[in-house]
Amino acid sequence: MTAVPDARLYWIWLQQRIPPGRPEAGRLLHDGVRPEQLYAADKKALEKMGLARLTGLQDKSLAAAQTILKRCAAVGHVVLTPDDGGYPETLRALDNPPLVLYAEGEIPDWRRPAIGVVGTRRASPQGQCNAAALAAGLAAGGMLVISGGAEGIDTAAHRGAIQGGGVTVLVKPKALDDPYPPQSAPLRREVVEHGGLLLSEYPPGWDKPCDFHVRNRLIAGLSLGVCLVEAPGRSGSLITAHAARDLGREVFVLPGEVSAHKNDGGHEEVRAGAILITRAEQILQEYLDRFPGLLQPEAASPAQQEMTALWKRRAPRPVRREPARQERREAETLPTPRETPAGLSSEAAAIYTALTQGPLSDEELAQRLGLGSFQLLPICICPALTELEVGGYIECLPGGAYTRAK
Repeated sequence: MTAVPDARLYWIWLQQRIPPGRPEAGRLLHDGVRPEQLYAADKKALEKMGLARLTGLQDKSLAAAQTILKRCAAVGHVVLTPDDGGYPETLRALDNPPLVLYAEGEIPDWRRPAIGVVGTRRASPQGQCNAAALAAGLAAGGMLVISGGAEGIDTAAHRGAIQGGGVTVLVKPKALDDPYPPQSAPLRREVVEHGGLLLSEYPPGWDKPCDFHVRNRLIAGLSLGVCLVEAPGRSGSLITAHAARDLGREVFVLPGEVSAHKNDGGHEEVRAGAILITRAEQILQEYLDRFPGLLQPEAASPAQQEMTALWKRRAPRPVRREPARQERREAETLPTPRETPAGLSSEAAAIYTALTQGPLSDEELAQRLGLGSFQLLPICICPALTELEVGGYIECLPGGAYTRAK
């Protein structure tokens, strides 16, 4: 008796022929066309279906799909297709839904309400504090927190959700086996270790450049709404907000300091109709009637306040600058590379000392400083690392480890 091929092979085969983000995927999925049908269709049949220009569909080799499936099985990555119960229902409604998703970690109950929290990579310490505190409040109140795993606001949001005792989903713009971005490797491990999920539309070995429009539509599609935290006028996070609006989802904005221009894009979104909020509780209240018994707005404010207070206790102090004349007088007595520079915050000085013996990753720094986990990284380590990098005292190596600058 001939064994029936794994249906996932045909979905992966189809994804190889219709790249992520293409509208043809939505038309086929919404029309109920099975990938097995397309695999069996000859050139004339494809022409009748209006798919003649997708010449790749005439290539009937399953070899690449078989390799992808084996690679996922070898490392424990889950392959999700529209046939699977773990495939997010909200993504089926997209005009260009993903044909296959690749996942690592614990797949959440997608019926739970979710909010995307996004913003700039070049976030200020206050912006990171706001994102972490907001995400902590949302998570404590019962929301899934969705973001893109980038530095800055995304990272703070993921870690805030973990600190709030909730679940976060990190949507990668590259394949799960791709190290990009290397600085976020510790964050990705932390998400999985705390019951969260890494999600990608790209199969292992995918080597094409990032298309953030493709990734950001998934963040918007998975979420009831998207909240912008510190989004400048040209921020890529605005792509996610616009995708959410196109899907009929809410767009929320956490306000920022006007003179710094760090949130000009967010403020413009408010002018365009976005909802201005200052507390996680306000977002939870928006969905309370739609999700009775699942959300606890009363739990949000204490978690948000606790995270804010924790950040303020651990935030690095401003570096004191000596007058220019004094700097010239002391130019000949600058510290040697192995001495701790004067004027550093206590956190930055501790990190600089810990790097005496050689490069260390975020995880190793957390252990050296006695944190025990990554939960406090955005509060004490990340701002201190930024302080040291801006001062030219340390540098980040390929792979994400930090070392003293030469």
